[in-house]
Amino acid sequence: MQDLPALSLAPTLPVGEIRGDTRIPVTISAPRTVRAARLVWDLPAGVSVSGAQPGQTGGVLFWRQDGQRLTVDVGFKTVPRSGARVALLSLKVTKPVTLAGSALGFEARDGQGKLLSEKLMPDEQKKRDE
Repeated sequence: MQDLPALSLAPTLPVGEIRGDTRIPVTISAPRTVRAARLVWDLPAGVSVSGAQPGQTGGVLFWRQDGQRLTVDVGFKTVPRSGARVALLSLKVTKPVTLAGSALGFEARDGQGKLLSEKLMPDEQKKRDE
């Protein structure tokens, strides 16, 4: 029997430095029965979010930025297809910066709130491992 690919939620990052306003798509892979997801991302200094909009899947999107930590919550009316863009983030930068996906985590839940998949933020993983 073949294992299914892991469910994941991740931004599609540009290669190299960004020097101006940039739009970053967030996609979902292997969504299974997901109906809600949360992405948490520690952005580099000098980067702020000026807006976020739902992706191709429609649904509901809420976001907030506290300091450099961005939290994006997305709800889906129907299960999105694998590879679908679930959000589009508009970033403003005050200096050239390279974005990294290492400082991000996510969780995905089904319609009953059951946790389907998660990736802890590096600081949370460290605490759990202690």
